[in-house]
Amino acid sequence: MQCLLSLSPNLKKSIDQFLSVPEGEQRSYFYKLKEYPPSAKISSLKSYLKRYQTLENTGIGKFEEKLIDPAFMNYLFRLARNYSSKHLNRFKDHKRYAMMICFMLETRKILLDHLVKMHDQYLTDMCRHSKNAYEKKYRGFRKKQKKAIDTLLSTTEALQKSGLPRKSYENEFLL
Repeated sequence: MQCLLSLSPNLKKSIDQFLSVPEGEQRSYFYKLKEYPPSAKISSLKSYLKRYQTLENTGIGKFEEKLIDPAFMNYLFRLARNYSSKHLNRFKDHKRYAMMICFMLETRKILLDHLVKMHDQYLTDMCRHSKNAYEKKYRGFRKKQKKAIDTLLSTTEALQKSGLPRKSYENEFLL
């Protein structure tokens, strides 16, 4: 309870905004924070980075050292994650804020983990695509080169079989 008394008004306001459904939207920001990340595309990376920055901008990081028991914090996080924003809003302020603070602290860590994994997947995909593009071009060049060599060999064989004296066609190619 003592920790909750030290909540800044901005943090309380942020928590209340996370739990409310904005005009024209169907879901709250709290719901968006609980979503699992989609495939690693640049748009989803930007979206998750924006979510992480939004959590950081609430000032939740300053509150982290005030919490004592990590096991209890994890319990409140799991509890909050299982509720909807509608159900959390029905709780009294101290319980709602305690659950949301634990949820926000853990979600911040989870978002960062997801960002790292998504970034790794994105870079891996880019490397795979560039490698495949390089190999495709390389195969194309190899085909052209093989055709040119085959043409040169067949021409050489034809000249050798033609029965012309060697000096007559060597001089033509050297000119």
